[in-house]
Amino acid sequence: MKKIALLVPIVLSTVLLSGCGTSKADLQKATASGVAQASQDAKVTADAKAAADAKVAVEAKAAADAKAVADAQTAAVAAQKAAADAQAKAPTYVYVQPPSYEPPIVLRPAVGGSADGMPYWSVIVASDSGQAAAEASAASLRAHGFTDAFVVYSSDVPSLNSGYWVAASGKYSHRDDASAASLRAKDAGFSEAYPRCFGSSDTACGS
Repeated sequence: MKKIALLVPIVLSTVLLSGCGTSKADLQKATASGVAQASQDAKVTADAKAAADAKVAVEAKAAADAKAVADAQTAAVAAQKAAADAQAKAPTYVYVQPPSYEPPIVLRPAVGGSADGMPYWSVIVASDSGQAAAEASAASLRAHGFTDAFVVYSSDVPSLNSGYWVAASGKYSHRDDASAASLRAKDAGFSEAYPRCFGSSDTACGS
């Protein structure tokens, strides 16, 4: 359409010139000049349009790049917020140092429930004139884990002072074992606990 519009003045000029007695060569020259001018105008128009299109493309790319940068920044802020929220919601654990326990004292096996099997070492925790009190002490021993506690009448054991009901725990071959057991009894609340030989005499048990 643009080319047709540009050629119209050329055709009109040619007609006017032909009516004025202009020569054929002049007409052809004028026509060629008009066509060249039209082509030049069309090129200028095309160049201008190309420049405008290029400018629009550059501006569109700049806008797209700016939007991409803005989207990336928004995503980074959202990620930081999500991480902060997750950290805030994460449970907090407090390490508690477990209590330390001393290894239990390993003693030689004790047997008993009476004064039978003498001589041996044992741990006396109470001596009383009444059997009931001694039995109560023995029951307390058992409640504290001294399951081998027993009650004996001291007059039946030559190495003990006669006339008392004695609450004791364990039968050991060596005094050291009985001493260790007496310390355990004291730790359990039996402050009067002490090792004692059950036998025909104080020296019958040995060491």
